Amino acid sequence: MGSGSENRQRTKLLSVRLTKDELAKLKSLAEKAGTSAPAFLRAAAFERHAPPVLRRQPVAEADLLQILDQSKSVGNDINEIAKRLNSGRNVDAGEISSALAAWLDLSNTILTALAVSTDGSAPHDPQGPMPRGP
Repeated sequence: MGSGSENRQRTKLLSVRLTKDELAKLKSLAEKAGTSAPAFLRAAAFERHAPPVLRRQPVAEADLLQILDQSKSVGNDINEIAKRLNSGRNVDAGEISSALAAWLDLSNTILTALAVSTDGSAPHDPQGPMPRGP
């Protein structure tokens, strides 16, 4: 395909009628392949591997509340450091290092809650190549 995202270049819509069982099987196969049903069908039709769909797992409310509390604390610390620096006062390097460490810890907590690795990629286990029809 040319420039632009593949989705923006896909301007044609095809409706397909399926039975309840066929739809369930299609969704199951797509999920096992780590992709969406439309991407699975395109990949099967054009004999290529379907791109994975990154789905987020639900996050526990308690984890979200912990992250919120932690973010308020880190934000307050960083804001206080900025206020002092902007008013011309000195800030201890250890205090800056501590705030940075707290921010990195918060970032890792958020990434863990979202099930994202620290290099920015989401974990993906497609369980091998997409199955082909007979």
